[in-house]
Order: sequence, then structure tokens, then C-alpha cells
Amino acid sequence: MPRRPSGLLRPIGWPDARERRVRQALCSVVHAPKWGIVMEKKEIREAMLRMEAARKRILHPYFQKLGLTPGQPRILNKLYEEDHVSQRELADRCNMDVATLSRSLDKLEEAGYVIRQKHPDCRRSFLIVLTEEGRKKAGEVHENFCRMDQKIWEGIGEEEMEAFLSCARRIIRNLEGV
Repeated sequence: MPRRPSGLLRPIGWPDARERRVRQALCSVVHAPKWGIVMEKKEIREAMLRMEAARKRILHPYFQKLGLTPGQPRILNKLYEEDHVSQRELADRCNMDVATLSRSLDKLEEAGYVIRQKHPDCRRSFLIVLTEEGRKKAGEVHENFCRMDQKIWEGIGEEEMEAFLSCARRIIRNLEGV
């Protein structure tokens, strides 16, 4: 950290002693004696970022070969698991905002992979449904995600997976509460 200039006034942007203590606490060392692990919180954050970047780097070429743009595979995969869902419900399942999802659905509809059907219970809403061609494409996407899941969890035991999922869910709750 750069040295603060001497004088009575603290320039804007220079942390005071309290701010420095808070920053140190936030980036402190994590002790996990059960696994003999001592690490920086920053290391964990960076590992999560690297993990997601590696996953995307591996999957991107597969989905590009299928003619899909980022975001579309996730939509097709969720529809493969269950279609005939409202756009709002699909947006929630895909962790996307409705406007972004709508643009992606427009492209998927143009490609002939999905159709919007009038919702029988709500005149203002549509159900998103896979076409026959879309079901085939979604099946290919689903297979790629399944292969990726196998690669990700290779050599990792069930107990470790449960511990990771538990911790990840807590992190998500922490972040969603912000």
C-alpha cells in the first residue's frame, strides 16, 4: 500500500487506520484444521473465478459448433429439463433478467428451437416450449453439461461434494443478501 503523505489532512482515497484494519480482516487467513488447510480468502475467490473461467473455456467451443451464443445453452438445458414454462419462471431458473432472456428467446425462436405459446391461465403471458428440432439441440447441450459435470467432479468424493455445495449455498445466500 502506498505511503500516505504527511500532514494533517488525509487525501481522498487514502485509507485511515480503521479502514486498513477492516480490509485486513476481510482478506484474512482462513484456517480449516480438519483438512490441514491454511489459505487466504483471496485465494478462494480467485480459485472460484478460475474454475468458472476454465469451465467456460472448455464448453464454449462445443456450443459454438452447435451454433449457440452465450446464454442460449443454459436456456436450452433448463427447457430440456422442463419446458412449457413461463418466461418469468425460465428467467428465474436461468438466473437471468427477463429482458436478456427475451432477446435470447427471440434468437432461439428465429432458429426454430423454441416457440411461445399463449398461456392458458393468463392472457398476458406465454409458455416457452421446445420444438422437435429444439429438443434435439437441447439434448446435445444437456449431454455436454453432463460430460462437464463428470470432469468437474472427477476424483472428488461425495462428502467433499456435499461440503462444497453447502459452502457454496452459504456464499450465495450471503451475496443475495447484499
